Amino acid sequence: MTPAFRASGGHSTNEDKPMKISARNQLKGKIVAIKPGVTTTHVKIDVGGQIVTAAITAEAAEELGLKPGMEVSAIVKASDVMIGVDG
Repeated sequence: MTPAFRASGGHSTNEDKPMKISARNQLKGKIVAIKPGVTTTHVKIDVGGQIVTAAITAEAAEELGLKPGMEVSAIVKASDVMIGVDG
């Protein structure tokens, strides 16, 4: 049996089919800035005029070949969503 994912990077081994994931909070946007660090890379994504920043490993950013202007999906996985109000 061929594994669905590699241990390094989690890429699908089936190149002719798009990846399916369970996360429902997927925001399509365009990379506007990338700030690489030693271990963490911060990627700013314009999603309908709002900027979402993803902090991912430097290794993952390199493996994905991320570049400004690239169309990507920000996939949000969170156990809690907090709300704040002024005053």
